[in-house]
Amino acid sequence: MNKKNRLTMLQTKIVFVAFLLVIYERSSKMKKRLKVSLIGGALLGIICVVGAYVRSDFTASTGFVFSLWYNRVIIGLAVGAPWAVVSKKKAIVRGGVLGLFVSFAFYSTTGFQDPVSFIAGIVYGVILELWLSRYNHKID
Repeated sequence: MNKKNRLTMLQTKIVFVAFLLVIYERSSKMKKRLKVSLIGGALLGIICVVGAYVRSDFTASTGFVFSLWYNRVIIGLAVGAPWAVVSKKKAIVRGGVLGLFVSFAFYSTTGFQDPVSFIAGIVYGVILELWLSRYNHKID
């Protein structure tokens, strides 16, 4: 199985899981935390895409760039899930671990070619958790 097929299979699995989560959330009136986190992931994805284009001298393929942006949206989905309210330190660790796991899926399917994006995914998970924990009382 080549890299492109593995990436497509991974994306299909992620879309399926996201679909199941959306159906579950809609049945209980999707929480604001998830909405805010998905929007944050999409915005951070745009920043990441711009960085990837610049680093590649504007030669990155459309598929790669879209996959990178989509990966950041999935980080938003993972971070925005209805997790238990914890201290800020634990939330930061949770964001970093979720960013690590989701980013590693992308990083490994690209043949370990973009370590900057991998590290950025961890940082984005932390940023999202910090943002959500800051407004936790307003969001939930």
